[in-house]
Amino acid sequence: MRCFTTSQQTILLATALTILLANILGHLTNSPLHISSQKPNVFHQYAVEVCGTVCKQGIYLFEEKPTIRQAIRHAQGPAKFFPSDITNKKILQSGISIDLENTLTNPTVLISNMEPRKQIVLGIPFNLNKATKNDLCLVPGISHTLAQRIVNYRATQGAFKTWHTLKKVRGLGPQTLRMLAPYLHI
Repeated sequence: MRCFTTSQQTILLATALTILLANILGHLTNSPLHISSQKPNVFHQYAVEVCGTVCKQGIYLFEEKPTIRQAIRHAQGPAKFFPSDITNKKILQSGISIDLENTLTNPTVLISNMEPRKQIVLGIPFNLNKATKNDLCLVPGISHTLAQRIVNYRATQGAFKTWHTLKKVRGLGPQTLRMLAPYLHI
């Protein structure tokens, strides 16, 4: 029979005590070091995508709701987009996409929602009433069949007004709705 040496036993004991102590301290500070089965943290920053005629296209994170001007500045967009009162005053919500079109005579700023696949990655719920079948399939718990049922129901009955009306779709019960709530909004 093979046994651990005294020094190996000491190292194992020290490692076990370190892990135990780290977990205890983690629970006291609300930052456990073990893998948790809880829901992921809600996204607390504001994510805005900037694309089009800018030097640095991408998704930018802000601590506070940004204005169009702030988002364009972060992406190093051209100064001709800045003078308008709209760019200085319009406050953006998380999950917005800004597309700058730079023509010589009339630069424009187009504002829309980010693609649902980007919103899911960032933890931002997307609009159930505007989602396509492919968008819905990105949500954990929605199969291709269920996504098609949701789209078909919406096409025949109109937009969903409450979560309760969503229960009328075959295959969507209370448990499934609770699971979908972090990913979708009505």
